[in-house]
Amino acid sequence: MTSLAMKFAGVAAGVAAAVALTACGSGDDASDGITIVASTNVWGDVAKSVAGPDVKVESLISDPTADPHSYEVTAVQAATLTDADLVVYNGGHYDEFVEKIVGGKGKRTVNAVEIGQGDDHDHGTQPTTPADGHGDEPRPTAPADDHGHDHGDEAQPTAPADDHGHDHGDEAQPTAPADDHGGAGTPASPGHDHDHGNEHIWYDVHVVGAVAEHIAEELGEIDPDRKQDYADRAAAFTARLAGIEAITDRIAAEHPDQPVLQTEPLATYLLLAAKAQDRTPHEFQEAIEQGTDPSPAAVAAVRQLIEGKQVRALIYNIQTEDKTTEDVRALAEAADIPVVEVTETLPEGVDYIQWQTANAEALAEALR
Repeated sequence: MTSLAMKFAGVAAGVAAAVALTACGSGDDASDGITIVASTNVWGDVAKSVAGPDVKVESLISDPTADPHSYEVTAVQAATLTDADLVVYNGGHYDEFVEKIVGGKGKRTVNAVEIGQGDDHDHGTQPTTPADGHGDEPRPTAPADDHGHDHGDEAQPTAPADDHGHDHGDEAQPTAPADDHGGAGTPASPGHDHDHGNEHIWYDVHVVGAVAEHIAEELGEIDPDRKQDYADRAAAFTARLAGIEAITDRIAAEHPDQPVLQTEPLATYLLLAAKAQDRTPHEFQEAIEQGTDPSPAAVAAVRQLIEGKQVRALIYNIQTEDKTTEDVRALAEAADIPVVEVTETLPEGVDYIQWQTANAEALAEALR
């Protein structure tokens, strides 16, 4: 998806001023209690599940109707980040405003993308790169350390195409054509996202579980007296993730390799877990992510997939709707192709487990 940093040109001066303003702000007064600040309410909910009732958790982006692509940090939020005992964020350039504010300040941070890269579990066969050597799969680098501490202006690592879950065997991933140059009809590769990996890593339950464990470790260092409490809550949260995986495993076993279409690669890790094949033309997804109009050829390729009923479901991001995606949805509904609505932030009234369980169940229903 488009880097949030690319959306902040108009507010860069405001962020700089906010950082300067917060330099003199209150910092580490233990009597104020522990405060965690998360970039989105997704990571905020994970943090709450681990932290318990005695730790304050604040999420900067919590509006379920908000589009994180165009999010603008405020001076007050910048101050909140600066004063936090622990900052939990997505990384991978998705919420780069966090790094711009707290980078180089020695803050304790948990970076989900870094953690995903450091997870050495085998997820199975990787997506095939084009034979002409022009594949655009990301080349991940290892995180600087195991705890996501901030180290200033270090280059941020990229997320792997899919290398952070438990072994699911030899998953059959979509194969790009031998002459793939990212043309209008070329299926999008599962891990591709602007040369730094698919940032929507909160759709990978294995990474989310690892993030919970890292939050517990950081809190245990901040508050040693409750270290075991944090570890126990993280373990309980991670155990609940197994219910989501059970649904995707069932899809993979009963309906493997089902072709689907996404308006953008938001639920890619969910699709990988279910062994679904993303048939979305690369050029179409790229344009939607960039906030530009897809070419007529890309739109025609999508139309052909839908009208020819070459896909079993449309995965539709309701937070980044525009005329193009609305037209795609209308085509899918006219063709009786199920539409699975997904979001980037937590909907109101549910927690992470409930949200991702509902997403997995909706996908299962669509592919049944």
